Amino acid sequence: MPKKYSTPGAAAAARWRAAHPEKNKAVNKASADKHREKRRAHSRAYGKTHRKELREKDTQRRAKKGPEFRERKAALARAWSAANKERKAATDAAYRKSHPDEVHARRQKRRARIKRSPVNDFTAAQWQQVKQTFKHCCSYCGKKTRPLTMDHITPLSHGGAHTLSNIVPACVHCNSVKRSGPPLKPVQPLLL
Repeated sequence: MPKKYSTPGAAAAARWRAAHPEKNKAVNKASADKHREKRRAHSRAYGKTHRKELREKDTQRRAKKGPEFRERKAALARAWSAANKERKAATDAAYRKSHPDEVHARRQKRRARIKRSPVNDFTAAQWQQVKQTFKHCCSYCGKKTRPLTMDHITPLSHGGAHTLSNIVPACVHCNSVKRSGPPLKPVQPLLL
């Protein structure tokens, strides 16, 4: 059954595209090149205002495609990383430099997973909140130092949880002195 078009002009345009595929491709490429920055700006703005909706659609799309799709995508990412080692290293280094707290939180979350922490729900945003509550000072000595480290009141090695109620900020020295022992002095963790 032939496709129906709403206007005679649409039908004529479709016939022209079918008859001149190479010209049509060149016209489309020229238009894309001409309006590339405008389209990118629109996409970025749309992504910022519709983040939750886009994330849900992405989750649904991934669920439909199944595990073999995820494995194929991961294999492509590994191949790209292997082919572009210097570029990936530079990008990763720039990210680590501009997002030190997120990187620290991710490393601590991984460490807690390896230690089989019973609860592992502490986020980078919560880490920021804890540091602000303690005014970016060590919870043991009270000094304002950088970098602050996450100190687990009940250590992970003793079955402590990687959660908001078990973490306080500590300077590197105090955290090293405490190690896996009891807190150096009584501290009140952030309880929400």
